[in-house]
Amino acid sequence: MQMSPMHRPSGPKRLPPGWVAALVALVALALSVAKLLWVESSSRSLLGCAWCASHKALPHELQWLLALCALHLAARTRLAAKLHLPASLRLLVIGLLVLAAADLLVLQQFLQRLTLGEVMKFVGEPQAVRGFVGQLGLLGSTLAGLAVVAGVTLAVWYTAECSTAHRHPMLWLLPAALSAGTTVAKIDDQHTSYLQHSAQAFLASQSRHRAYSDEFASRLPSPSTNTSPNTSPNQPPNPSPNPASTQTPISPTTSPRCVAGGATRPDVILLIVESLSAYHSRHFNGIHDWTPEFDRLSASATSLQNFHANGVTSEHGLIALLTGEPPIERAGSPGRTLFDAFMTPKDSVPKMLRSAGYHTRFISGFNLDFPGLQPWLAAMGFDRIEGQEAAFFVGRAPVRYHFDSVPDDLLLERVVHELAQSRDKPLFVTAFTQSTHHPYIDPSSGQRTQQAAFGYVDRALGRFVEGLRTQRYFDNGLLLIVGDHRAMQPMDASERERFGDRGFALVPMAVMGPGDAPPRPVAVNQAFSQTDVLPSLRQLVSRDTVCAAPDQGMFLSQPRVAPECIYTLRAYDPNRVYVHCGGADTVIKLDGDDTRYAGPPAPKYPVLERVNRLRLRHGFE
Repeated sequence: MQMSPMHRPSGPKRLPPGWVAALVALVALALSVAKLLWVESSSRSLLGCAWCASHKALPHELQWLLALCALHLAARTRLAAKLHLPASLRLLVIGLLVLAAADLLVLQQFLQRLTLGEVMKFVGEPQAVRGFVGQLGLLGSTLAGLAVVAGVTLAVWYTAECSTAHRHPMLWLLPAALSAGTTVAKIDDQHTSYLQHSAQAFLASQSRHRAYSDEFASRLPSPSTNTSPNTSPNQPPNPSPNPASTQTPISPTTSPRCVAGGATRPDVILLIVESLSAYHSRHFNGIHDWTPEFDRLSASATSLQNFHANGVTSEHGLIALLTGEPPIERAGSPGRTLFDAFMTPKDSVPKMLRSAGYHTRFISGFNLDFPGLQPWLAAMGFDRIEGQEAAFFVGRAPVRYHFDSVPDDLLLERVVHELAQSRDKPLFVTAFTQSTHHPYIDPSSGQRTQQAAFGYVDRALGRFVEGLRTQRYFDNGLLLIVGDHRAMQPMDASERERFGDRGFALVPMAVMGPGDAPPRPVAVNQAFSQTDVLPSLRQLVSRDTVCAAPDQGMFLSQPRVAPECIYTLRAYDPNRVYVHCGGADTVIKLDGDDTRYAGPPAPKYPVLERVNRLRLRHGFE
């Protein structure tokens, strides 16, 4: 017997047709608009132009929105129902929205895109991720929590059968075809990654990971081979550089490549200040006056006014400073982290100084469980490695910050305490600060601005140096203060006007102590980089003549020996190496056997060969 409608058993109520899909569409649209607004605001400072990038990012976002629409409609077809695919397709839509939101957060915080490689690096580090989200403040943590709850709820609702109506199997093809056919324009090769939608960036080709063939490696000329810089085993000789290029022809360095060793054994502190950049410091030709104490100290010491970070992350900075090699991806062996690829460099600062009779220490105030860091530090040759768990910090830092770090004034107090301990050998200490890590928090006031965070560390630096002077450390002690990389912030118009694209690599370097000769304030305008720390310290402690490879510099010697070329990276294109040879700049595209010049080569310098040799673990030869 057929029951009348009024007597049918009541079942679970269905969701109103279409409203969940409308909410999903609204979220997707909001994320695209937020991305376009970020591109516009950043391009005005990054490129010095208005509306020159956002309109070219628009097709990328349109392509993404059409793809989401195609997936949604495909989930409502009869064919999808027969194949039991609707829930999976809708979950894919939710996943793409989560990816877009996470990518936008990474882009805003770090000026980088969220890639599959970065996810694989941090997927096993939930504590680090939670710590970062926690440092976004109460509002940021609350929003993150609400986003998780909303995402789960939306996924449950969206994967439910919102409507019993199934459409024609071909319904989804129209937005899919429009998405595939959308023409995406490039502003230029350098900044394409900022224009791409989140899925493009996430799955973008990482050509820097492609391996060289054995045949290519065997054909690579030795360093002694007299090869034109325009010729390489990758390609035939290049034509003359574009006459419209702004590069200035230069000659190889004429200063001697070998100098007498310093034959000294001072205590050495390498103080790495998180994100310290040239634009923070008035003394280092910067834009702001946020580090007056550091500027005052630098003005009475040796300040390297044209000093480059070789990379764009703390990982990069540590590798360059401690191994003496630029942190260029090793060919064919990406590993989980870049530290994995640099476990056995040709040399390291701790190993070199240990062989010269030094104790070696790495002292930090943050959690050393960062992927790959602690085993890499041990492989570099440190006798002792300390992080936030050190006994000195127990009970003295009730509030922890980035990566469980203690405030930097406490870290610097720990370094002074270490120097006061009795010992039978000179001491080398690498100390790494953290309070100026993004997002910026001033531990003394709680202010959350870049200026406040750097002001706090600046005051701590002033007290630290005064503490060293009280101990008479500088009677036989050397202090090097350097940034690990430029802050992960867009470049404003004034910084670009002053430094050009090289501004993305400029960080301060100040040298104080007996190894700083002559004994008077000196501003050095020659170009050096983080990879020159190792050869400089080797020259300082050696009793014999020390020679440097063409691309190695020694800034503690007299006369100073500048490198011919400096190798740097950019966050906006991790598949390229940006090489600065005097006044000339050239770019290398990393792509296995097809690694090549991206534009005119560097006049007179075999830069391409040198990059290939570095990536094949030959080091600077």
